[in-house]
Amino acid sequence: MELIKSRIKSYSIAISREHIEKFKKLLSTKAKKTKADRLRYLERALRDLNYELSPDRLQEYIAELHEISPNVAQHVAKALKLFIKHVIKDPNLYSAFKTPRTEVVPREIPTIDDIRKVARAIEWPPAKAYFALLAETGLRPQRKLNQFTKSLTLLNLIN
Repeated sequence: MELIKSRIKSYSIAISREHIEKFKKLLSTKAKKTKADRLRYLERALRDLNYELSPDRLQEYIAELHEISPNVAQHVAKALKLFIKHVIKDPNLYSAFKTPRTEVVPREIPTIDDIRKVARAIEWPPAKAYFALLAETGLRPQRKLNQFTKSLTLLNLIN
């Protein structure tokens, strides 16, 4: 039994351009940023591993990355898992490592008094109105600005 386990752990798979092209096709349905992130992290991992994947090397690589940056290790592991599952289709490689979990650091939520202090400190009326709009809706500034400019464009087209 030990001999079988050692043979399973000792093999490696060479990754070719065709594998990467197949992965790119798989990602074509994903959002632009997701696609770019998955490709970037996969290419980083493949470069670091000399375009050769083996169960032992994958385990060691993810562990080393986790020591340096847990978030990067998580992103790399997700990209590798997706690549192995859909392109390589090797269950031993897929189960050779786990996707590390990262700790979510709770953010301090401002109190209503904090928000009022900021609003009072803003002197320019348009900025004060914009801040109030963001505080009321809870949207991120860029998203609200995008919605606002889209509605202006629609109003200009109507008139």
